[in-house]
Amino acid sequence: MLVLTRNERDAIVLPSFDATVTVQSVKVNHARMGISAPDGIAVYQEEVRAHGNSQPQPALDDLSMEGVRILFADADPMLTEHSQAHLSRLGFEVTTAADGLACIAQLRQRTPHLVVLDAGLLWGRAEGVLALMQEHSDVPNVPVLVTYNDAHGPAVRLFGAGDYLAKPFNLQELAGRIRKLIAFPAGDCDSQS
Repeated sequence: MLVLTRNERDAIVLPSFDATVTVQSVKVNHARMGISAPDGIAVYQEEVRAHGNSQPQPALDDLSMEGVRILFADADPMLTEHSQAHLSRLGFEVTTAADGLACIAQLRQRTPHLVVLDAGLLWGRAEGVLALMQEHSDVPNVPVLVTYNDAHGPAVRLFGAGDYLAKPFNLQELAGRIRKLIAFPAGDCDSQS
């Protein structure tokens, strides 16, 4: 176990490994770390997750969703209504937003555990909302499931969200993806869209 006590942006050089660890951000009891390896040695996010996560993961069926707050941001009122009703029946506490500005306002008002975000969301799109979540300290950075249609296609994968789900989707699949992101917030869930 490696314990580091540093401020944000402080670098820690590990001479025997020829690597530098940088504290990128600190929120409550979570620290986001950056690692730079020597030239010629590639470090992939999947490798860090695979080696750094030795704790047994809870079974998805064992996870209680009671009180888990979801922000569902989509301009389609019918999809929003059906998704909110389904997720509420499963125990989620669901708030909605019809555009990017309302989504950011909801994020600032009460931090959800997860955001379901439409790639083509009016007034900011998913890309703009995600950028604000990462760059502004007054907008919480929580796990995000991006939903998309054919118009956004492969480009949506560049957004850097925790998971992606193609539209149209069935509501059971939506709930399953949300459960996975809640259980494995670092993005260790399998994306099969």
